[in-house]
Amino acid sequence: MGAPKYQQTPASAGRLFALSHDLMGALDLDGRLVWANPAWEVVLGRDPSDLVGTPYLELLHPDDRGRALAVQSDLAAGRTERPELEVRLRTSTGEDRHILFNAVYAPDERLLYLSGKDVTALAERALLHTRYRALVANLPDTIVTLFDPDLRIVVAEGAQLARRGLHADAFAGVPLVETLPAEQYARIAPRYRAALAGEPQTFDIDTPDRQVTYRVQVVPLHDELGRLVGGLSVSRDITEMRHQQLEVEERTAELERSNAELAQFAYVASHDLSEPLRMVSSYLQLLRRRYHGQIDDDADAFIDYAVDGAGRMRTLIEDLLAYSRSGRSERPPEPVNTARVVGEVAATLRALGGDQPPDIQWEELPTVEGDPQQLVQLFQNLIGNAVKFVAPGVRPEVRVSAEREDGAWRFAIEDNGIGIEPRHAERVFGMFQRLHTRDEFEGTGIGLAIARKVVERHGGRISAAPREHGGSRFEFTLPAGRA
Repeated sequence: MGAPKYQQTPASAGRLFALSHDLMGALDLDGRLVWANPAWEVVLGRDPSDLVGTPYLELLHPDDRGRALAVQSDLAAGRTERPELEVRLRTSTGEDRHILFNAVYAPDERLLYLSGKDVTALAERALLHTRYRALVANLPDTIVTLFDPDLRIVVAEGAQLARRGLHADAFAGVPLVETLPAEQYARIAPRYRAALAGEPQTFDIDTPDRQVTYRVQVVPLHDELGRLVGGLSVSRDITEMRHQQLEVEERTAELERSNAELAQFAYVASHDLSEPLRMVSSYLQLLRRRYHGQIDDDADAFIDYAVDGAGRMRTLIEDLLAYSRSGRSERPPEPVNTARVVGEVAATLRALGGDQPPDIQWEELPTVEGDPQQLVQLFQNLIGNAVKFVAPGVRPEVRVSAEREDGAWRFAIEDNGIGIEPRHAERVFGMFQRLHTRDEFEGTGIGLAIARKVVERHGGRISAAPREHGGSRFEFTLPAGRA
């Protein structure tokens, strides 16, 4: 016996159409829907009985109607027999669904049969992929590469490829080893494999001609089940950044050399000037002792001017030496008890105060990390200034306090002196900057410059401001000491 013959009845065909998830239907020669299966209601939310008699084109998105008419024309002219067309159909809620239709014309029935599959998710994914690829393709300084676990390139995109005269499609399916010099591949292949093993990598590589430097970041890629499917590398052109970094490093090194040379020059010049100045000063004082009052009043005044000038020059040289030393120290930082430092400075200034010693008070002060000698110099200059710059007849009052600020201590030194105008708050820290004449207050104008240099060498900041009720307030930060 031969194989049994099966004949599909119209009733059984109707049941198959009813069970199908695809949109099935038929159009007459006027392009009207003659019948539709229940899937139209499932996909579009529209009753199939209500769709019967509706022109097919009215169900389509306006932008897709032209393509549908072209397909109908091809069918009528015999240029195609089983066309395929993706169009958008409007749902009952106003959304668009992407439907991929296949059609076949039955001449004896004068009907066009349709079978449509909902491909909205695929269409959206394809659109998203296209947008991402367009985005990556236009990144000006980047190359993005997808590769499989065997280090074979799947996709390569980025404007850098075009700049180098390369085409993105030329890399599809090409092993990474064929895109790099052997020595370079041997160096970075372990990095790619480490990234696939779960350790993201970042490293720099140069093009074979060493004209471009890329910073490469490599990460693994996994599917929805957590299985490794490959990796992603993002290569960014950092050539200009590297050039700028090298320039900054060279300028920084040059500036450091220049500063060191200037500091050494200031130290040597000041040190070498001290000896002849000491001789000049000694002989001037000897001249005043022996001949004062023996020549005439003018001679006595001239000698006094010379002695006073030599004394100021000596003070200036000593301050220059102190300034040159304030930025140089070979000693490592160590814990410094600032309460003890302030106490020693206060004792010295009180002893020099005579009958009206200054009132210097301080709260509980912390231990900080720094150079002990330079910190003594810092507090000596700031508290000494607070004691010196007061109105005649006013007893100096100074308060020193500190409060914790993250990993540092913020110190404040407040006084009842003559104050400082806000417009001069920054100027006072410059070299040789004086806001008053020597007749009003002695000094060379270097003390606050030394204070700033010490604070900045310790990684801190210093500022000055007037107090609301008179006087000045100096604030600076120092690193906190070890626990």
